[in-house]
Amino acid sequence: MSGAKPGVNCETVQSGRMVERYVLGQLGAAEQDSFEEHYFDCDACLEEVRMMQGLQAVVAERPRVRSVAEIPGRKWMLWGAAAAVVAGIGLVEIPRAHQRREAPAAVVDAGAELQVLARVAAPRYTASNLRSASGNRDEQFRAAMEKYSAGDYRATVEGLRGQETPAARFYLGIAELMTGNLDAAVTQLRDTVAMGETPYLEEARFFLAKSLLGKKDAAGAAAELEQTIALRGDRESEARRLLELVRALPAGR
Repeated sequence: MSGAKPGVNCETVQSGRMVERYVLGQLGAAEQDSFEEHYFDCDACLEEVRMMQGLQAVVAERPRVRSVAEIPGRKWMLWGAAAAVVAGIGLVEIPRAHQRREAPAAVVDAGAELQVLARVAAPRYTASNLRSASGNRDEQFRAAMEKYSAGDYRATVEGLRGQETPAARFYLGIAELMTGNLDAAVTQLRDTVAMGETPYLEEARFFLAKSLLGKKDAAGAAAELEQTIALRGDRESEARRLLELVRALPAGR
């Protein structure tokens, strides 16, 4: 991955949802340049850009779609038919300045689109100053959430197991999701949803949908996204976009 600017690598691409934001034109000019420098030297990230653009093209019902808002002064051109075909769906427009090599046509395995849509960044945790009567449990929760905030999700799982509060259930589900334990994540997030009207209901449904996408359960994910949208909360617009992409997938995925 030579030539990539500092601060952008596959990990930051995933944690910052840069592929989705790039395709939607939500990156600033400097961040866009850094991401382009990275993905033109990274086959995995380039493949994800192509795939996401293809899904966006289907949603928009047009033969091709630009990946970013055009910046004044930039000249765009097609990067060749072989490099532009996105799983037989659409074309990719690439800045002239970033042409480096001719890429092969994208080859996508059966569940690759779902895996891209399943990408997730862990929600931030903000510590509460409220205390309850269960002092020891509070301390265990705080200790576990310090690990969570540091990105140590395996330690978070160990620290939260056995705790029954909505917050503990929710963040245990997120920690399981971030460590790739999808079955456990689904269980914990469904348990959080079953607790009813808690501050974590909307987030639990949204990340349950992400977990189901990771399990290649598009129908289950779509149902949870519909429930997320119905709550009319902070995740509504993101859930709508994701639901459109899920519904745009070829039948049988």
